Amino acid sequence: HGVTADQVLGKSDADLFPPELARKFADDDRRVLERGEVLHDIEEMMGIQGIPRIIDRIKSPIRDENGKIVGVQVLFWDVTDDVAARDALRESEAHYQSLVESLPLSVFRKDSEFHFVFGNQRFCEALGQPVSSFYGKTDFDLFPKDLAEKYRRDDQKIIQTGETFEDIEELIHGDGQRFYIQTFKGPVRDKNGQVIGIQGMFWDVTDRKRAE
Repeated sequence: HGVTADQVLGKSDADLFPPELARKFADDDRRVLERGEVLHDIEEMMGIQGIPRIIDRIKSPIRDENGKIVGVQVLFWDVTDDVAARDALRESEAHYQSLVESLPLSVFRKDSEFHFVFGNQRFCEALGQPVSSFYGKTDFDLFPKDLAEKYRRDDQKIIQTGETFEDIEELIHGDGQRFYIQTFKGPVRDKNGQVIGIQGMFWDVTDRKRAE
């Protein structure tokens, strides 16, 4: 809090914090003192020096040798930067979701073990299946063996080389109808540049392929 022990010892929350925050702290303390509860919360607070922070806080009872509650002890640590990072990540994911849902393309991602971890609405429509039907599954769970084996070979090459891949290939709809798609796939990398998955997009070129 940026203060010395002499500035806070012997004082109450009402002496140190804004009234509304002090009342909340006092209410929490009463729950611990009267019920013996252990309280865990992540909360925003205004520090003694007037600096807003977000803390992860645990309050628990202090007991004497007879088990009687005689006080409250508090552990807390600053998680402001962690919360800000999570908020930024959620905002980034929301922007990504908005982008891929607005594209006139089927978009998907797989992890390094070739399990599907994302698909936009157009991807679901192309497969004729809801999102819940393919999350965590592989191509071998969703497609005929001949198609699944081709997809796996291509994905393995991307994982091993980190190169992008483009092709015109077949896809099968949930009703069994096969059609042609133009596919573009590439690696997903972590912050250190390591390949941790595959992302791809495709669009229907059946009419063009049949014409050719």
